[in-house]
Amino acid sequence: MVALPSGSLLLRDDRLGTSWTVDIKPFSICRYPVTRSLFAEVTGASPSSKAAENHPVDTISWLEAAHFCNRLSALF
Repeated sequence: MVALPSGSLLLRDDRLGTSWTVDIKPFSICRYPVTRSLFAEVTGASPSSKAAENHPVDTISWLEAAHFCNRLSALF
């Protein structure tokens, strides 16, 4: 995991011609793609893909991804 500091980001909507600033809290992000083996280690479930264990996870739902992220965050 890589720790990213807080900061500000300028967002804009070209359709409406508006822009605004958003404050971002510090967070951590994985340095590498989540592999099938890491996903299984963190969640106890194995994605149903025929790819090798060291390949990125590619067949999960948004809810499964959120569950993984929450479980991984709890470890750090």
